[in-house]
Amino acid sequence: QWVSTEVQIKSYDEFTSAQNTAFMRLFHYISGENEANSKIDMTAPVLTKITPGQGPFCASTLQISFFVPPELAGKAPKPTNDKVVFTEFRGTVWVKVCTVLISNEVLNFE
Repeated sequence: QWVSTEVQIKSYDEFTSAQNTAFMRLFHYISGENEANSKIDMTAPVLTKITPGQGPFCASTLQISFFVPPELAGKAPKPTNDKVVFTEFRGTVWVKVCTVLISNEVLNFE
């Protein structure tokens, strides 16, 4: 099970802003903006999906999804933001390892 949100984008220039908007909606959900006011552990992976618009001047849809921890699958608290919804994904997810440098501290993610 996943918790997801979508943002419409009309140009590549809007991508970063739309990605931040979507990510923060989900972050607020796991930070307690849910019916139980409970915090939920951040999990990996985070999925990003872009569905192109029907034509060159049509908006595309950016969807960001957080994986719901297995112990909460099917019983995670309901989001209070109506733009945050539960979704299902069937398939294989590949996760790329990346290293991030923050304040001279190296973090490794898998």
